[in-house]
Amino acid sequence: MGAEHPQQAKGHVRTDHPARYLARLREWAGTVGSHQQPERLTDWSDRHGTIEFEGGRCTLQAGPDALTLRVEAADRNDLRRVQRLITERLRETGGPDTPPVTWQPAVATTPRPRHGTKLGIAAVVVLVVAAHLGLGGLLLTSGPWKHWALAAVLAALSAKTVHLLRRRGVRRGKAR
Repeated sequence: MGAEHPQQAKGHVRTDHPARYLARLREWAGTVGSHQQPERLTDWSDRHGTIEFEGGRCTLQAGPDALTLRVEAADRNDLRRVQRLITERLRETGGPDTPPVTWQPAVATTPRPRHGTKLGIAAVVVLVVAAHLGLGGLLLTSGPWKHWALAAVLAALSAKTVHLLRRRGVRRGKAR
């Protein structure tokens, strides 16, 4: 059986006091992390926090009307374990009036496979070079009045190529 991909889930706790629940989880993780449990706090403020677990991590964000939880884990079992731990701790530290955690899978962040990317780029480069050579040959053999028309077409092709290459570069930058 192949290796599992990293797993993610998002949770929401609708409440008028998200910072209170964030503080309770911080208190729990700070105390438990120093004893026998492997949890530990990292990167914490009044509105944001991260709890590291063995095999996963939970990032917490206190918004105006909800506590948002984002769990990342190495596999499904670790994901469920971290979700269960966070849900149980919220119930234990928040008391009987604690609102429920609504969990849902996060959008997958695995990159799409790039089939034939290098081949596609090579084909575009060959077409652009062929177009330029063909237009250049026409420019050399045609009369003086056609020079301007062919030069305009050549400039338009060059501008379009540069535009497409820049857009591709921007998309790659966003994907990373």
